[in-house]
Amino acid sequence: CKKTVQVLLNQSHRSKPEMQKLELEKILEEIIIFLKPMCEKNDVEFKQDLRAGSTCVLGDPVQLRQVFVNLLMNALQCYDGKKGTVLLRSMNSFDAKVVIVEVEDNGPGIPDEFRKKIFEPFFTTKELGKGTGLGLSNAIQVINAQGGKLILVKSDPGQTIFRVELPIIKERKK
Repeated sequence: CKKTVQVLLNQSHRSKPEMQKLELEKILEEIIIFLKPMCEKNDVEFKQDLRAGSTCVLGDPVQLRQVFVNLLMNALQCYDGKKGTVLLRSMNSFDAKVVIVEVEDNGPGIPDEFRKKIFEPFFTTKELGKGTGLGLSNAIQVINAQGGKLILVKSDPGQTIFRVELPIIKERKK
């Protein structure tokens, strides 16, 4: 109960994003360092394919960390003790307007009947006490508030991909 109340209080007192120019890949690299030991402990192979380079976005670094940690933790937890692979990928769009970050796993996938509900507050497929159902609903709100998109690209047995798109800041020529 205490955990749930704290999550609800945090949700209801969500602060406004503190927007700043940042290199998204630096945040992703920090998250990789943070989560890699957990992947190894759970026998999940963690791969990365970061190609966005020093591209800058306007965002709140704390909130973006929360979003990507949530997406990666969901991917990690889908294996439930079984071996698997999680891939974190970043790239710039072909038109160089957005940075794309994808989290992919080769787990069981999200059943069809749940796909329309996954971004709703309090919806969870986890056992009682193991999830609040606020992670993805909070993540999509954060990304939308920062001018981006969070979508479920694909979810089949053997491949689930979540994609975040954030607008690239164009450098002004002097």
